[in-house]
Amino acid sequence: MNTQRLSFLFLFGLIFTIEVSAISFTIEPHKSVCFYQKVRKKSRIHTDFQVLKGGKLDINFLIRDPRGSEIYNLKQTSTGSHNFMSIKQGDYSFCFDNSFSTVSTKEVNFNFKSHTRGMFGANADKMQNVQEYLEKEKASTQEHIVKLSSTLEKLSENIDEVRELQMYLKAREISHRNTSESTNSRILLWSLIATFFIAAASIAQITYLRNIFTKKRRV
Repeated sequence: MNTQRLSFLFLFGLIFTIEVSAISFTIEPHKSVCFYQKVRKKSRIHTDFQVLKGGKLDINFLIRDPRGSEIYNLKQTSTGSHNFMSIKQGDYSFCFDNSFSTVSTKEVNFNFKSHTRGMFGANADKMQNVQEYLEKEKASTQEHIVKLSSTLEKLSENIDEVRELQMYLKAREISHRNTSESTNSRILLWSLIATFFIAAASIAQITYLRNIFTKKRRV
């Protein structure tokens, strides 16, 4: 029983070794911002971003591998999502470019996730496969543990998908709220301007009519 429990905890830890990062930041006009993340070989990478505020809600996005080769490139877009499998181990760069903008500062929400399949995390350097560990711990339920690991991995992927959807919806809600607030501000401004001109026109008409009747009385 103890061996089964240890095996379960070991597999659970391996499967859920997932690196997740989420950040919101601003980019000034004519500037670019890059993030660097060390990624293991054969890791499943997911990235998504959304421009929340600024100008036409557009930005350039570029992903490069450790050798500087271009993996993904988007030009002047408000949202983006990309999944890929890392071929090389090393520092991957994720760059946002606002150099094309002359006056608009952009606010961006960026999400990153790294998920290694099979043997996860640092334990991959110590264990070649689950069979080796089970033999070392004298486990008698190998088939059950393997099935359990597969189930846990699928559960992990489903949880990741739900989390990604929640983060995406949250970013969309922020973007829509900013757009709504900006629209309301413009409507209020134009309403005040229209009210001013209507009031000015009314005063001018009243003054003009008074002058006409005053002249007639004098005559």
